[in-house]
Parts: sequence; structure tokens; C-alpha cells
Amino acid sequence: MNKFVKNNHRPHHIYDAQWYFVTGRTYEGIHYFDTHSRKQIFIKKLKVVTQSLDIGIISWSLLSNHYHALLRFEKERAVNGRPVLSEFFRLLHSQVSSTVNQLDRVKGRKIWYQYWDYCLRSKKDFGAHFNYILQQPLKHGIVKTLRAAYDYPYSSNPVWLERLSEDGLWESFLQNPIKDWTPSEGCE
Repeated sequence: MNKFVKNNHRPHHIYDAQWYFVTGRTYEGIHYFDTHSRKQIFIKKLKVVTQSLDIGIISWSLLSNHYHALLRFEKERAVNGRPVLSEFFRLLHSQVSSTVNQLDRVKGRKIWYQYWDYCLRSKKDFGAHFNYILQQPLKHGIVKTLRAAYDYPYSSNPVWLERLSEDGLWESFLQNPIKDWTPSEGCE
């Protein structure tokens, strides 16, 4: 018997001590995060929510209309009657929406459309998704080279460049190639 509240979305299956690749997309692909100050709102809220829910975050990247992150949940648990992953999305999306809407002096506007989660199944799977996040600025034409993507400030990329060096990141790409560069629907 499921101890979590029934919701109308896909059920979440949180497995202890596993990594999850998550994606959130804005409503109608609108570029709500197209400025430095708007990106900072998201980044601050992401940090607050992951810390408050005791969620590990190893890698993330924010673009103007979507984000990706690698999250770790140590134990399956409920927060406010919801699985912790559901509560992560609820808190992050509601807090970011509220702040952006206040900034724009709009009440109740829908900012977020959907989110996806995927439980990583192996080290190779983890490496490929880690690399996928790293190359987001290149994939979406924000920068012209993979090396420039390492410096993208609205991501964890600069941290990983400092920790692993350019050679270490390149080695990661060689060991865990990304097979699909197809843009996600509405995330061009």
C-alpha cells in the first residue's frame, strides 16, 4: 500500500540512495529566465529548496525556459504528505513563480508547465546525464564551444571545471558520450 497521497500525475518511485535526472520546463516555453536577475532568482530558490529538503544536488544548468539537475535522495520519505521529489518540484516551482510574478506585478500567472524525472541506473547512465547537463549551453547555442560551456555561470559547470580541470571534463565526455542532442520539445 502506497503511503503517499494520490496525485493525478505519474507516480514517483523514489529508490533509496539513488540519483535522479530532473527537468522542468516553463509554460508554453516562454523565456521567463532571460536575464541575469531572473536566473539569480531561480538559483537562490534551488539552493534553498534542496537544502531545506536535504536533497543532494551534484549538477544543474538553467536556460531561459528550462532547467536540468542531478539530485540524490538518501531515503524514500514523505514531506508534507508527498514524496520528497514531488515536494521538491512543488516548492521550487511555486517559490520561483511567486517571486517572478511579484517582480512582474502579475498575480497567479502560470510559469511552469511540466517536469520530468528519471532514476539513473548505472555509473555510465550517471556520466551521460552529467555530461548532458554540462553541454546544455552549447546545445542551445548560448556558447560556441564545449570549452565555453564549462564557464556558463548559470550552472554548476564552473565548479566542475575547477574540481576536475578541462582535461578531466573531456575525459568524462570520452567515457560517457551523449547519444542524443535532439532538442526537447519547446526547449529550443
